[in-house]
Amino acid sequence: MSQGDSLPPTPVLFGVKSEDDQETLLVVPGLAGVGAERWWRLCARDGADFGPLKAHPELVSLLAARTAPQKAYVRANMAMPTLTMAACLYGFGSAWAAVVAFHLISCILMPSAYVVACAGLDGAARLYAAFFVDLRSQLTWGAFYFVWVGAVGLLLYRALRDFVPPDTTPLIELGITPDPTTLLLFSLYFSVVNPVLEELFWRGFLSLVLGAGERHLLAASAAYALYHGLVLLAIGIDPAVAAALVVGLGLVGRVMSEMYRRTGLASGVLAHMAGDIVVVMALLDWYYSWLQRRRVLE
Repeated sequence: MSQGDSLPPTPVLFGVKSEDDQETLLVVPGLAGVGAERWWRLCARDGADFGPLKAHPELVSLLAARTAPQKAYVRANMAMPTLTMAACLYGFGSAWAAVVAFHLISCILMPSAYVVACAGLDGAARLYAAFFVDLRSQLTWGAFYFVWVGAVGLLLYRALRDFVPPDTTPLIELGITPDPTTLLLFSLYFSVVNPVLEELFWRGFLSLVLGAGERHLLAASAAYALYHGLVLLAIGIDPAVAAALVVGLGLVGRVMSEMYRRTGLASGVLAHMAGDIVVVMALLDWYYSWLQRRRVLE
């Protein structure tokens, strides 16, 4: 055993920039021997920006995926949405199972287990409070994003509608039937719950534990787009159109990461909510067109 191995953990000192851009030294007890100083230097090299959490370097240090088991767990968590969608949509043939399993496993259970294991229940509470600091400013920006994304989304759907013919057969086969109650429940869940959980996972959790450098953000954005690609194919979108939309969603994911870093998680949630509402409106348009065709045939 080396001398370093026989010594108890000592506090780690590292430099970060405070709000007034003055260099400060912060002490994070108990992080010696797990690469904290090296990890922070790598973050500085990659230009990492932890957004609202830059004021909480102790949480960033505790939750950073530095060890091999941590990195493997986070990568598995990042891949889980694609695996869940593939199993539920193509194996069980259920959109409801896909959405609920994705949210429960990928967005809630796996990230929560990681955060509690690394930082404890108190650290988890402080983390989620830090995500929504200065909430008024976040909501103000979010209202602007909501209007802008909603307007652009509606214009895009109108322009692309001829390339995405309204065929509800795959949706009905996946359990999203034209029954008003089913449509209402799915619309509310998808447009309200989904944006919150997705932003917490894709932007909040992953940008924190991966390191928030550009290559990590691009990897998370690619995983975000990939699982959406499986959804698009499952609901009958032409593969060429689906591929183009996946590329676009990858770019959207990267832009959403920048929204989070600059204006907070709640602003991104509202932007995401506007996009999901446009998707719901498109689906309702599909069902309306389908009902119109049925009436003509009858």
